Amino acid sequence: YLFIEDNTASVYKIKINDYKNNAIWLTVNINGEVKDSLKPKEIKKTEYFVYADQAATLEENNVSVHISKNTFYDNLYLDFSVINDTLKLGEDLIPLQKNMSINFDVNNYREEDKRQLFIGRLANYGDKIYYISTVKKGDKLTCWTKTLGTYTLGLDSDLPTIRPINFKKNQWLSKYRYLKLKIDDKTTGIKSYRASINGQWILMEYDYKKKTLIYDFNDKIATDTKNILKIIVTDNVGNSSTFETIFYRK
Repeated sequence: YLFIEDNTASVYKIKINDYKNNAIWLTVNINGEVKDSLKPKEIKKTEYFVYADQAATLEENNVSVHISKNTFYDNLYLDFSVINDTLKLGEDLIPLQKNMSINFDVNNYREEDKRQLFIGRLANYGDKIYYISTVKKGDKLTCWTKTLGTYTLGLDSDLPTIRPINFKKNQWLSKYRYLKLKIDDKTTGIKSYRASINGQWILMEYDYKKKTLIYDFNDKIATDTKNILKIIVTDNVGNSSTFETIFYRK
């Protein structure tokens, strides 16, 4: 922070070094000038005023938001509106100390669609929906978040994908140490997976960044000659895919 004297003209030089002693200089010309035209920041007023030291519940149509006391650092006016199944809840510029709960009532949806519904956060640009961990209880969907912004209901009807990486069906894998498969779900993400060889559960390690399942043959579950590998992958709304193949070892 710099304190600038009125009616002064100065040249500030700033030198920054990294740990390898590489240096860079920044030169800034600064004039100290008194201005009477400065105005205080205008506060946008809405019909929803939240006191930082009090709990609050905002409701409209099929959506409600519960805010615990001390969630916000200061009292503030908060944008809150619901159009169809989209909630506008301020802008992602204000930090929060605690999670808020967002609730959607989905009783007006068809039963077959309710299972695939989730709460998602809309990107600031475009129409991409980011899945938020959603709890379902009857006709009520709930998520918890520390981020203001726009939230909406999404529907995930896509099945997870399972693809072998280093082998193919009916292949002899006698000299292999590992089996590798890639699993993915483009909408809500992977929730769980289960793998077995010849009906016996096997441990597969999941590399989250590479979205890869890896099995080590050193656990000695695979038998000589024919083996049946089965993998079931489930996404966060319950959609499941099953991959089954045969491989051989000796």
